[in-house]
Amino acid sequence: MKTIYLTSKELRKALKISPGTLVQYNKEGCPRVYFGTVVGGSGTHVRYKLDDVTAWLEKRTQEFLKKGGKK
Repeated sequence: MKTIYLTSKELRKALKISPGTLVQYNKEGCPRVYFGTVVGGSGTHVRYKLDDVTAWLEKRTQEFLKKGGKK
């Protein structure tokens, strides 16, 4: 099975979330992968491994439900 890596835009579209929600997910530990430097500049390309993000969201949901639906 091929590993699927998504850009931020692709992930937001797949999950049907806003840019702000993805920023919040990142602050809360959403798993990301960083690839090499950007051509012609500095920094890295951020990608999201779909399987890892799905597992992370499932774990968060289960923890939320165990707390009785309270943060």
